[in-house]
Amino acid sequence: MNFIDKYILLVYCVVEIYLVYTFFECFFEKKSWALETKRLYLANAGAVFSLYAVNLVGKRELNLVMFTFITFVFVMALFEGKTESRVLCYVVAYSIIFASECLFAIIFNQTNEKNMLMSGVHLEILSLKLLTYIMFVLVEQFIGTSKRKMDNHIFLEYLCLPVAGFGIMAGIFYSGFDFGTNVYVKVLITVCFSLLLIGNILVFYAFNRYSEEMYQNAENQILITKQQADLKYYTQMDEVQGSHNEFVHNMNHYLSMIHNFARQGDCKSIMKAVEEMSGHVENSETEIFCSHHVLNMILSEKKGRAEKNQIEFDVYVEPGVRLDMVSDLDLVALLGNLLDNALRAAGECRGQKYVKVRIFMQDIGGFCVFRIINGYSGDIAVHGNTLLSTKSEKGLHGLGIGSVNKMAEKYGGYLSCKIEKDVFTAILLLSTQD
Repeated sequence: MNFIDKYILLVYCVVEIYLVYTFFECFFEKKSWALETKRLYLANAGAVFSLYAVNLVGKRELNLVMFTFITFVFVMALFEGKTESRVLCYVVAYSIIFASECLFAIIFNQTNEKNMLMSGVHLEILSLKLLTYIMFVLVEQFIGTSKRKMDNHIFLEYLCLPVAGFGIMAGIFYSGFDFGTNVYVKVLITVCFSLLLIGNILVFYAFNRYSEEMYQNAENQILITKQQADLKYYTQMDEVQGSHNEFVHNMNHYLSMIHNFARQGDCKSIMKAVEEMSGHVENSETEIFCSHHVLNMILSEKKGRAEKNQIEFDVYVEPGVRLDMVSDLDLVALLGNLLDNALRAAGECRGQKYVKVRIFMQDIGGFCVFRIINGYSGDIAVHGNTLLSTKSEKGLHGLGIGSVNKMAEKYGGYLSCKIEKDVFTAILLLSTQD
């Protein structure tokens, strides 16, 4: 096996592993150990070189068996999900590869009985990989669930590039030129074919990443809009609470006025004054949990939601809790998302429906701790300290949890999640140091 054959074989192995990896990425989340970039690269490199070593042996039957074994172990170890779903996905991926080879054989009029050395078919191998890639991106675009998916119109426009590339490869193959007689031309054509294959993959990869970032930006904008709306609501509640405090402060004057009406026997004026006072109290009733206005309004609003859904909402805020280092908008995002998740899970719980909130200082005032405990039923997916959404509409919920992790790091803290039987605990630590 000469240098060109080894080069083509390596490209072949890289593309095979990449195709299987990206296909699974459209349908499944990576396992916690694979979230670290370094480990992910090592896993992919290990799969590539394992497949490369097997192919160097040059036995077709061994290659077929080991390709199936290596790629299957690779995706099962890398991605999480129900076993039967992952096996089905692998069968689909394997079927796409097999269908591509069958289609390629039809296009190039090849049969299994034709004995061809790798040195004689290196251009055909690159052509086959490009055809396989085209079939994979078609399946991923129309049935995949990845955020990297393009708009269908843009996808069809970009699809012209790999289709044209494959057409050029097929045209050269059918032209009848014998590149084997000139080593330099053979090397040049081989390199150009491989660059055409890799270039097509990189173009789609780059635009897919762009599409993912656009999707992420849209989600971030939705989240920011929601947080701003929540903050505006809590600010309005704070204004109402201020009006209520002023009303309480002036209560002696109102009682004195009612006393004067009573002395004059003016029952209608007394009734009118009492009705106005009752209405004011009802409209401005807000439970006081702490002296921090925004935190108090968040807890008050969430408790109102809990009561409407018949969820027990137990709150304790330690006197002297420091939150001056946290912006109001970030506090709404941090605590609002955690409490929304807790209330949703508690509302769906088949047992006791409850949410317990404990906010206190720790380590001689070095950290502010938010401990939120709630009952839950069903499955909750957790990667380390990262909670993954189990909702069918994953977008905003999953993004909310991600924003909590990022904002906690912004304030020198972290989010920790603990799961026990029917009990979920989220612990958020924020540093109070400037």
